[in-house]
Amino acid sequence: MLLRLHELTTTDAMAKALNWFRFELDPKLATSAAEFQKTYPPGSDGSKHYSSFLTFWEMAGVLVNNGLLHEGLFFDRFLVAPYWEAFQPMIYEMRKEAKEPRLSENFELLYVKEKAWHAKHPPKKKEK
Repeated sequence: MLLRLHELTTTDAMAKALNWFRFELDPKLATSAAEFQKTYPPGSDGSKHYSSFLTFWEMAGVLVNNGLLHEGLFFDRFLVAPYWEAFQPMIYEMRKEAKEPRLSENFELLYVKEKAWHAKHPPKKKEK
C-alpha cells in the first residue's frame, strides 16, 4: 500500500501539483475559498492541483485511519503538515458553507496523528 501511494506521488499530475504548491500557490489565497476560486476557478490548473491534493491526502487518511496502512510506515515517508496547514483555513470554510463536517476529515485526522507520531519519534539523525 505504501509503495502504491508513493507511485501516485510520482505521476505527472502529482508532480505538477507539487510544483504548483511549492512555487506558484500564494499561501494567502488558501485562507479564503472565494479568493482561491477567483484566482483558480473550477477547471483551472490550480483548481485541479488543489483537488489532486485533497483526493490524495483524504485517501491516505482513510487507509491510515482504518488501519489498512501502518501509520509508522506512512509518517516515516510522508509529511502531511505543510499541506494541511496550507489548506486548513479553506477546508474549514468549505465545511461551514457546505454544512458538511466530514469534508476532508480523514486528511485532518492524518495531520493530528502525524503530530502525535512525530512527538514520539524524533528524527533519526541528529543535527550537528
